[in-house]
Amino acid sequence: MNIIRLALCLPIFVAIANNRAFAQTELPTLVPSSDLETFADWCHARDGINASARHTVDELLVLAETTDCDRANERLAAMRILSLGGTDVTNLEPLATLPHFDEIFLWGNGISDITPLAVMKNLTRANLAGNYIVDLSPLAGLEQLTWLELSSNFIYDVSALAELDNLQDLYLAVNAIADPSPLASLNNLSYLVLAWNEVTELDGLAAAPQLSKIDARFNNIAHLETLTNFAMLERIYLRGNPLVEPLCPLVAAAICQFTDADFEDAPRLELVD
Repeated sequence: MNIIRLALCLPIFVAIANNRAFAQTELPTLVPSSDLETFADWCHARDGINASARHTVDELLVLAETTDCDRANERLAAMRILSLGGTDVTNLEPLATLPHFDEIFLWGNGISDITPLAVMKNLTRANLAGNYIVDLSPLAGLEQLTWLELSSNFIYDVSALAELDNLQDLYLAVNAIADPSPLASLNNLSYLVLAWNEVTELDGLAAAPQLSKIDARFNNIAHLETLTNFAMLERIYLRGNPLVEPLCPLVAAAICQFTDADFEDAPRLELVD
């Protein structure tokens, strides 16, 4: 009988022993990001950071063309353009130690949190298309931006961009924007892409003093009467909207484009420089 009881209890004893052994095994401790002040710090701590940050560090090493952490730090510090588009980078924390870039290309990754970009005060151009971005507030202080590509994200609120007064070209296609009116405060904005959004009215943009070209294709715009309020409008693309009457209310009717026949004069998307 005792043998039978021992046989029945043996798996339990083994499980308890395994659990105790597991409990005594120390899990790896991640290095706090607050302790990493330079890219070299991130690189030296590579084995103690999470997998997504480690991948970013690895891609930056590829860009620097060296595996030596200190040498990579020097080379990255000398670069003005950061090109990591299509590299599956999702964690931008290591970039916070490299605030000097003038241009960044981070298109086609899985990025959702762009908070680390807030320190890049020198940025004049940024391509963040094809990511999972919702919150634009980290960009609010990047006042030197003149060219910004944010197409194919999950953006619905553009108010964080309202103070970027140097912006000239802004790409917001394929998002969920219904109200673009905060952009009317941008005094230098000349080209605005809003194609494939949820815009119903454009009159809120009429106050933008330099706005000359708008791509408003495939939205929910029904009426065009307010286009007469745009002082500098040279071209607006309107294909794919449920227009009640597809007639241009402007004296120069060619300003309104209801097909894509004239779309070749629109600025093109830049993936890399």
